[in-house]
Amino acid sequence: MEFQEFSSPLEFDFINRTGVVVRSQGIELVRGSFLQFYAPGWSKGYFSSNWSDQVITKNADGSMTVEFRSADKKAEGRQTFRKTPGGFEVENRFLWHGTEPCLAESTIGLVKLRPFQNVLGDKAATQPLTTAKTGSEEARRFFAEPQSQLTFASANRELRLQSDIPFVAFDARGWEQDWARSQAFAWVGHPALELKKDLPLTFTVRWSAPVRPSPLLGLKRIQGRFEYAKDAVVPEPVRGAADLQLKGKPKLAWRGIHLFVGPQSEAVHAKLAKSVLPKLKINKVLLQCEQTKWSSLKTNGMTNFTELASLKRIFANYRKNGIEPIPMIQSFGHMEWFFGRSQNLDVAFNPMVPYAIDPRKPEAIRRILAIWDEAIRELKPKEIHFGLDEVDMRGFPDDPALTTELWRIMLPKLSEYAASKKLPWMLWGDKMLGPGQAPDAALGDSIAEATKRREVVPKTATITDWHYLNNPNPAVYNNVKLWREWGYQQIGSVWNRPLNVYGYTHAMINSGERGMLQTIWAGYHLSERSMMENWGQYASTVLLADYAYSGRKELPDKLPYKPEEVLRDLWFGADTKRQNGMSFVWGSATSAVRHQGTAFQRHAPVSFYDAYTGENPISAMAISVNEPIAEVRLLMRAKNPVAEGKSVLLVTLNEEDISVHYGWDVRAEDDPRSLIRSRAAGEGMSVVVCRFDKPQPAGDLVLKQLDSEAGLENFGITLIPAKSR
Repeated sequence: MEFQEFSSPLEFDFINRTGVVVRSQGIELVRGSFLQFYAPGWSKGYFSSNWSDQVITKNADGSMTVEFRSADKKAEGRQTFRKTPGGFEVENRFLWHGTEPCLAESTIGLVKLRPFQNVLGDKAATQPLTTAKTGSEEARRFFAEPQSQLTFASANRELRLQSDIPFVAFDARGWEQDWARSQAFAWVGHPALELKKDLPLTFTVRWSAPVRPSPLLGLKRIQGRFEYAKDAVVPEPVRGAADLQLKGKPKLAWRGIHLFVGPQSEAVHAKLAKSVLPKLKINKVLLQCEQTKWSSLKTNGMTNFTELASLKRIFANYRKNGIEPIPMIQSFGHMEWFFGRSQNLDVAFNPMVPYAIDPRKPEAIRRILAIWDEAIRELKPKEIHFGLDEVDMRGFPDDPALTTELWRIMLPKLSEYAASKKLPWMLWGDKMLGPGQAPDAALGDSIAEATKRREVVPKTATITDWHYLNNPNPAVYNNVKLWREWGYQQIGSVWNRPLNVYGYTHAMINSGERGMLQTIWAGYHLSERSMMENWGQYASTVLLADYAYSGRKELPDKLPYKPEEVLRDLWFGADTKRQNGMSFVWGSATSAVRHQGTAFQRHAPVSFYDAYTGENPISAMAISVNEPIAEVRLLMRAKNPVAEGKSVLLVTLNEEDISVHYGWDVRAEDDPRSLIRSRAAGEGMSVVVCRFDKPQPAGDLVLKQLDSEAGLENFGITLIPAKSR
């Protein structure tokens, strides 16, 4: 076996709102780091790098600087990354300017556990990683008490960490955090660094790894033959929404989904309107559409803004399919879009942090209502939504009374406007709930301030009240009872947490409320790619549709379907016609199999390079094809999970390339999550369908692995000719 040499054992990068990424000789070992400033006991969060942008500067000397500052300028810091002979180091400098007590949680990195076999600390014996540590408390999952050095190791690699300040590491496998669900991680960091006003806290973290040779990878030409396969493809029915209980009278009359628009969204909305939402009995769509090219905004060069003509077609198409669209335009806070290209800063509450308009300025009211005039004239809605969540999240002083003062100016103006248009209206409810008046998202600061804010909201308004606690007990959603007592109509609003969907929906059914809304927070611009990358969020709509319509009592994990697969069936459909083809025969130990309606001659696996084990130095395989081909079908599996949506294989025939993605098309055998685009074939395999835009002439069919962490395996190839035999 030949080997290649790497000059540096570790490579690092930093992704905004994600954190550090560390690779060693082509293998990603670390994916993510966080920084959070918070009050003792986590009673309040001051700053989170997950929700705030960082300024990343890559310097000429190869170093990199990452800087951050909170909107209120109380929290700030800098991390400087520098290469070292054995890897790299990170100089950290954190600073707190507030008068309140403050701690910092510094996540040094999320270390992937799959590449390693054991962990060793300077104060702990070697511990194997074969069995996950469990428990709901971090302390039960610790690999060791606070220590200054830690080494993750396997037979062919090591990753060493050292810090000036002792740190901890815990096993995050099965941990109830969003970041812990995709892969097996160890959380490494400092959970509670004490910060004192205006006194910088500085320390250095050092990463290192030994340099080891890696094999030179090559192409393997497979010598075999193709055999004619009659009925190579036989259509098989898909379940779709058949297992949902969507007959009879619905428990909740209003059943909706919240979506963004965007310059690439029209085709996605059209497909949702025709093929997905009607089959789920969704009858409302809340379209967050402020980023539209309104005539009163300067949007030249703003590529992410939607054309008004496109938005009108989106609205018309939903109505055509029996779904009522409701426009939502943020009209107080969350208005960064309004200040793009430095416009409207004269009516911003804080021009230095342009996030909210200042309702004390009549011109601010006039300008936002001018946008609403155009939206109502062009879109002709039956109901409108003013937004109004988290209105003082950025650029405001810590002054709840001031927020209330501005609220009590703004809300009557919006209410009067809606009345003048004879339109019912909606708003989010978080700023009108005080502590204890909801299980979470009670952002009204105090009972007194929340009460004052509700006083100026007429009972004719509908409260879309978002709460995302992952709890199935309807009783914990005490906000439902309170809004009813206060005399408001309400729409419960949930997110991508199955038990949240179950519990909150049943709370609304039990109280006899108006309906439920599935919120989608997956970027500000809808496209098919963003939908694929956030499939779980969109699939939560399946749960909401079922529970809101039927009120069924099974918990999500007891349902006879997986929401991701229901959405897959509705979105991608299934084969619609029988097709003859050619199955590839290679080696002596082949067997005829049929998976998901496709016939294969299953052969011994052609295994691509596995970076974790160092086995199989093959980067690509090639097969000669002797006639024009319209479609390639592969029987594939990955040995190891990689990042969801990552391109792991390139299928090439002459002029056209087709990418195969992890999670969308293939998974590892021990990854239990549903496939998004392909369908499972047992033993961790999947049937990957690659359709060319146009038939490709005879030539070499090349399968090239793009990510050696995946360690792909091919078990069969079937081709569909351009001309049916």
